[in-house]
Amino acid sequence: MDDKCPVGEKSAAEYARLLLACGNAADYIQAKRIHQELKQVRSDLEQDCYIGNILVTMYGKCGKPRESQEAFDRILEPNVISWSSLIAVYAGQDTMFQESMMLFQRMQLEGVPPNNVTFVNLLKAFNSRHHLAQGKLLHTLILDSGYELDSFVGTTLMNMYGKCGSLRDARLVFESTVCHERSAPWSVLMAAYVSNGRNKEAVTTFYSMHLEGVTPDKIALINVMTACSTPDLLADASRIHACISEHECRTDAPVVNALLNMFGKCGGGVEKARGIFDCAAYVKTSASWNTMIGLYVELGFKEEAMVLFQNMLLDGASSPDEVSFARIFTACDVPVTLQGLVDCMTDAGIAVDVVIQTVLVKLYAEFGELGRARDVFDTMVHRDSVLWNVMITAHANHDDSGGAWLLFLQMLLDGQQPDRFTIVSALESYAGLDEKKKMQLGQLLGTCTVEAGVATDTLVRNAFISVHGKCGMLVEAERAFEGLGRDVVSWNAMLGAFAESGYWEEALHLLRRMQLQGEKPNGITLMAAATAVSCCSGGCQVAITQEGKKIHEWIRERGLGSSTQVSNSLIHMYARCWCARDAEVVFSGMEKRDVVSWTALLSAYDETSDEEDCREKAVACLQRMRLEGVTPSKVTLITALSIFAKHGNLCQGGIIHQHVRELGLEDDAEVASSLIDMYGECGRWEDSRRVFEVTTERDVVVWNALISACSKDVTRRDDEVVMTLLRGMLVEGCKPSRVTLAVVLDSLSESTALEQGRAVDRLVRELGLESDTGVATGLVSLYARCGKLAESSRHFERIAWHRSSSGAWNVFMAACARQGVTETVKSLFHRMQQQGVDPANCTFVSLLSACSHSGDLEGAWQAFRDMERDFGVAPSSIEKGCIVDLLGRSGRLAEAEELAAEVSGDAWSALLASCTLHGDVERGRQAGQRFLSESCWPPASTYVTLSNSIKAS
Repeated sequence: MDDKCPVGEKSAAEYARLLLACGNAADYIQAKRIHQELKQVRSDLEQDCYIGNILVTMYGKCGKPRESQEAFDRILEPNVISWSSLIAVYAGQDTMFQESMMLFQRMQLEGVPPNNVTFVNLLKAFNSRHHLAQGKLLHTLILDSGYELDSFVGTTLMNMYGKCGSLRDARLVFESTVCHERSAPWSVLMAAYVSNGRNKEAVTTFYSMHLEGVTPDKIALINVMTACSTPDLLADASRIHACISEHECRTDAPVVNALLNMFGKCGGGVEKARGIFDCAAYVKTSASWNTMIGLYVELGFKEEAMVLFQNMLLDGASSPDEVSFARIFTACDVPVTLQGLVDCMTDAGIAVDVVIQTVLVKLYAEFGELGRARDVFDTMVHRDSVLWNVMITAHANHDDSGGAWLLFLQMLLDGQQPDRFTIVSALESYAGLDEKKKMQLGQLLGTCTVEAGVATDTLVRNAFISVHGKCGMLVEAERAFEGLGRDVVSWNAMLGAFAESGYWEEALHLLRRMQLQGEKPNGITLMAAATAVSCCSGGCQVAITQEGKKIHEWIRERGLGSSTQVSNSLIHMYARCWCARDAEVVFSGMEKRDVVSWTALLSAYDETSDEEDCREKAVACLQRMRLEGVTPSKVTLITALSIFAKHGNLCQGGIIHQHVRELGLEDDAEVASSLIDMYGECGRWEDSRRVFEVTTERDVVVWNALISACSKDVTRRDDEVVMTLLRGMLVEGCKPSRVTLAVVLDSLSESTALEQGRAVDRLVRELGLESDTGVATGLVSLYARCGKLAESSRHFERIAWHRSSSGAWNVFMAACARQGVTETVKSLFHRMQQQGVDPANCTFVSLLSACSHSGDLEGAWQAFRDMERDFGVAPSSIEKGCIVDLLGRSGRLAEAEELAAEVSGDAWSALLASCTLHGDVERGRQAGQRFLSESCWPPASTYVTLSNSIKAS
């Protein structure tokens, strides 16, 4: 190398010194500037081995392997140091193992013999079990080259075998080729054992080292203390501590820190670690403070960590550094504390490095402080896929699907390759997007999964199944399910998708298919199957219950009945199947019950509340729950209130109200609405109002409960009160729902219904709910009650096309029948059939009444015969009474009498009137006597009719 240079220019030695300094500081910007100056002033130096080798190493330390390769390529005659330096650069990159091996092969092909440094550098690239075979080949080459006895090569070989998981080979190298008189080989062997979870062997190695008289160095002590950081090695930890107490490096910070970690994690207790930390023999450094703080945080003692950090601030001898703040940040439970620590760090003049930025982004995201997380995230220069995933997931979890979507797009625009976790995180936002963005995101994710090589990855495929299932997109979910890479989680996800969408038959069919294909269902599978039965809203109840019992049998066969979660699912399933006794059997057999178990059993009593003993069982269940010390949850209280509301049990409802006060749940909207409803069902409007007044969080459900309670109290029912409540709701800025308006419309009495109803009608139009079936049906009924058939018809026609509006058809038909518009009733009945709307008993009551008014006996008789035969509607006593009346008025008294004998009650009164009309005194006398004997409170008109009939004879 020619060191001569013109006056004013730097010499080669100066450039070498500057470049080495840049490499040691990893200052890429300064290194690039000096290199650029070198190329402009002394371009010939790049071709020199000495400067060229420095450039290769410098760019490697800056994390720029491409620039290292370019510097290597400019060297005219690279020597073994050049090759070894570039190999070291590639070996230092986790993803460039193959490049390291290819470079070594090029080196051999070009006739450059490797030296011990070459082998040491290359061996550092072997860090996975997948590299073991190639590592053994390299070991053979080392033996052939005669470097097997080199101490550095030997220890690096041992380290390589440890990373590749071959402890037997590491031990063989240690026993055959390495000098045992030094501490380093023993340390490497212990490290290999520790990294593979063989802590006991590491400790045994330390004891052997001690017996052979080898003095351990700091690294050996740290390795053996790391090995003892498990609860089963507490006795060994104490022995190691005694050994360290006599060692000259016992006060060195790394040794003290390892000692703290050892006792904190081995079961010796955090108190033992704190005792060592507080010992005056040890000099407290920032590192030891950080270790103790980190230990508290890791073991869940967050308050103690905060106190210790405050002590560190007060101590003054060791100021907090970046590591101190990074660790104490993770002890924060609330955003306010975190922000206070950030301000403290700023005041201390500590720069926010990438580690702290990463911690802050994760914590702000966890707290839902998305704005602050984004502020830190946007200032970061190096953002890896993990951070992008954290940000995308945080926005999706906090109902900001749009923000998650934009972040995913920005990630792609920034050139960051999404990984499997990114795709799963992006999928979390899918449900909250509009249809257009869903389509765009779906296409992007499909492309990204292929480009990232994770199209068949099970985690990704399961995420696709789960997300599409939750969105009700079962076709897409099934498409993902039928692909490759399926495990039990895939089956569970698909099963859950069917269950959540109400396709219980498909879910149970999938369970059978799973068993036929040899995939063993786990507890989650059977819980999903139980949920599928629970979600069933149609079909034969007997068949549904039988399916539920099959699932219960499968759970017993697989020994999963001891799981509390599985048993809770079974109780819930039986509750939905109205099988309270089966739910009780499962509950009684549980080894461990939680509040969910008790609530599920109460739910079973709630579902079967029509049975006489359910109220008593519910009361007993709550008493047993209190005796066993189980605190009821919000759901428990709501379920109990539902039971007592149905039974009108004011006493027990009041007891539940007391529990609500004790638990501080009076202001909870869901609990408050249940209390209001319970008092309303018991006719205690004033109590409902008092509960409402103490509730500050009044949402639409609470208002609906109060309006409903007012409408149910017949003694205080007042249209003006109901309308006042509606107006108060609007004044408070609470938007009425369809339920609100339906309840208000139903509660209006006929005296003032028209005026108040029209006011509600205007509100309905303002809210855009004219086409809602429930609200429109209420308006149809309101105007029909007031005799305004034209207005009732207008609202009816708006929703008549909707199959779910059968209630509106029945209400409007009844109104027309009362008004005597018989032809309209018949026309409506025919329209119902044409539009596929299923008739009910009340439909036929209106039709028969219309036929009766018009004297259409044949039409009525035909409709009566068709009820059960064509429509599956069993005639009730009301329909039969209509036919008795029609037959009697038509003079067919014998047929009317025969049918009246099946119905009894009011049918005899109708027959008496017909007999009087047609002069059949004897039959009328018998009909009158039957009516008087079967009726508890016969009207006076019946006596008059019977008396007139007898006088006429």
